[in-house]
This record gives sequence, C-alpha cells and structure tokens, in this order.
Amino acid sequence: FMRIGEVICLKKEDIDLNKMVLRINKNVYQGVLGTIKNNVSIEDFPIHKELVPFLKSQMLLSGSSEYLFPPVGFYKGVDCSGYKYQWIDKDSVNLFIRRAAERTSVDPKSISSHTFRKSAINFALEQGFPLKEVEYAARINAVTILKHYSIADKEKFQKSYKSKDILKEKKN
Repeated sequence: FMRIGEVICLKKEDIDLNKMVLRINKNVYQGVLGTIKNNVSIEDFPIHKELVPFLKSQMLLSGSSEYLFPPVGFYKGVDCSGYKYQWIDKDSVNLFIRRAAERTSVDPKSISSHTFRKSAINFALEQGFPLKEVEYAARINAVTILKHYSIADKEKFQKSYKSKDILKEKKN
C-alpha cells in the first residue's frame, strides 16, 4: 500500500530481509524529501517473500548509494549538506508506466503509480480483510478509503469495520 513518494526514497537501512520488514518513514513530494503523508506513525511493514529477489537485486544495482532507488543527481540546495537531491519524480514513473501500458491492451490514460496502491487497497478489501487492518496498512482513515476508492460492496466492508457511522460520514 505504499505511495510512490515513499518507494522513491527508501533507504537500504529501511529494509530488513532477515526480519522480512521494511520501515516507511519518509516521503518525496514535489521533489522535496519530507515526512510521511498524514503524519501517521512510522511502522515496520511485512515484506512479501516474492519481493525479496527484486529487493536484493535492486540493492546491488544501487551500488554504494544509501538509497534503494538512488536520486538521479544533485544540485546546490538548502539541506544541511549543502546539496539537494534530484529525486526520481512521480511524473517520470507515471510516464514509464503509461509507455508500458501502450504495449498492452490497457488504456495508458487510465493508469498511474497510484493505480497500484488503489488496486492493492481494493483487493485487500475484496478478499475480506477487515477495514481497520486495511486502514492501518494503507495509513489512511476508513472514511477516506470509502470516499476515494471504488469499493464494490461497501455494505460488506462496513460490517467488517463494525460501524455504521463511516458511510453516514461519507454521504455528508
């Protein structure tokens, strides 16, 4: 359920392959490294075993950089080191995704980096994960999930959350 800005700035030290967890503790937004969105607590999240070979490979490919996806450059800036990293930006990632979609039957205008987050949230809910758990993993509140994500069976998810107030808040 990671945001693209959280993925872009992952450090190798944020990934513990022995414990199979990664720590989400920062975000790149509009080219600026900052805190995670919504000021939600920093937590360790489980790594799926199928992701491990990719992470190992990317750690090698990133060489001596402390980042899993090294910034594409740096220039004089305002941070404490005197330099500001030039991060891979969301638009570049989306362009890459859309170009890949052009080679498939997927409409390139219908997909972005956020599509993957949205799909993961919806899939978890469709598989019966309690809304509270999805809310925690996605680091957004249930009202936001119900307002901004297309969920086919809201009644089913409402029951898993055990609160009728969520849908009432959504309607207001």
